[in-house]
Amino acid sequence: MSDNGGDEPMPTQKFLLTRDNVRIAYSESGSGPCLVYVRGWMSHLDVLWERPGFRRFIQTLSEHYHVVRYDMRGNGLSERQGVKISLELMVSDLEDLIDHLQWNHFVLWAASFGGPTGIAYASRHPKRVEHLILDGTYARGAKIAPPMRRLLLVLALRFFPEMAFSLLSNATVPETNRSGQKTLDIGAKMVTPKTGAQLYRLAFKTDVTRMLSKIQSPTLVMHALQSRSISPRLGRELAGLIPAARFVGLDTSAQNSWEGDQVQMLKAVEEFLGVRLVDPALDPDPGAATSDRPFIFVSYSHTDSAEVLALTSHLQTTGFNMWVDTGGIKPGKNWREEIAAAVQVCHGFVLCVSEAALQSDHCLRELNFALDERRPILVVFLEPVTMPASMRMSLASRQAIYRYKLEETDFKQQLAVGLQEIMRQAGIHSGEEPGFLRGHARPDVGDK
Repeated sequence: MSDNGGDEPMPTQKFLLTRDNVRIAYSESGSGPCLVYVRGWMSHLDVLWERPGFRRFIQTLSEHYHVVRYDMRGNGLSERQGVKISLELMVSDLEDLIDHLQWNHFVLWAASFGGPTGIAYASRHPKRVEHLILDGTYARGAKIAPPMRRLLLVLALRFFPEMAFSLLSNATVPETNRSGQKTLDIGAKMVTPKTGAQLYRLAFKTDVTRMLSKIQSPTLVMHALQSRSISPRLGRELAGLIPAARFVGLDTSAQNSWEGDQVQMLKAVEEFLGVRLVDPALDPDPGAATSDRPFIFVSYSHTDSAEVLALTSHLQTTGFNMWVDTGGIKPGKNWREEIAAAVQVCHGFVLCVSEAALQSDHCLRELNFALDERRPILVVFLEPVTMPASMRMSLASRQAIYRYKLEETDFKQQLAVGLQEIMRQAGIHSGEEPGFLRGHARPDVGDK
């Protein structure tokens, strides 16, 4: 996975005119074999790029592929006013984009409501689609929700967009705590209320079931097993009706795979495509907790996985041995016992604090066990939060770093110093500073 953080500039937007003269916005990044990412709706090239998880996801793919993503008609930077919307037009837009790019062979990754468009394209152009990835999607929209719920969502999008966008946000990523106004602002940048209602009406009436048997490409069907947006049952149905398909269930509630545990998702993709996408440093053997080499346990919510795993990857390269649960505990192992064993013998414990982490029972159990075992603790605040009084009292004497207040370089310096300090508390004395600190002044690390 890429560790470029927010340093990589936003890709330049490009445009093409479709056969019916609708302007479609797209962007390109990376080099190598071709891959098109069909997001579906709602989307906006720039707004999505500003989200750390999505940006890191695209950066990771771009290290190995020439990645193109685009806003469908009615969405984001593509033409939004007065455009006709239908599945047939969505498919023809994708055809026009591929012809415009002059691609003969490529990987087609279709996610969520972009799935039917990807399915239709792959069934029509089997020689062009080398591999097909269907991510959290469906074949028959009527199965997504009961009729009354479908009707209420369409009406809410049309007449009560703030409520509708909040419902969609909660269904897509249940652990988020985005404000209603922020959700409305993001949604409004992506689609107008009228177009949003049209798009979801289309989603619910779409049925591409008959096209599935015509797909000849090797196909990976991935689905969040706890999705509240599109049931994993619909993903399994897809896999069962496509001749050369395999199904992989993702242990997450995040409908957008890049908002959940990216490591488990990318591991499934790299096995399917035969390309290394996950940094080995992010997929450690949990059994390493019993090794003699000092290590630091990282506790975090999987909602923050993109940010946390990129950070731990950086720390690994600077000499710190980080223990991160990425779903890599081997089959047959007891997950809680492995986590407890790692916390019990770790030489330092880092708590990554966010609203999602405060609501995570796993994070709270890990913290309480670390406190019971008297592990040296460093608290990293990923965002402003209001901590429960009991937790504030327990962590009052612990070092704390406020990532959201610091520039990236300053944060990494403070974090490296903080990690060295908790290792020192554990009786570990390194003869050499981690590479990132060499040649840098030692910043102060504040106490909470």
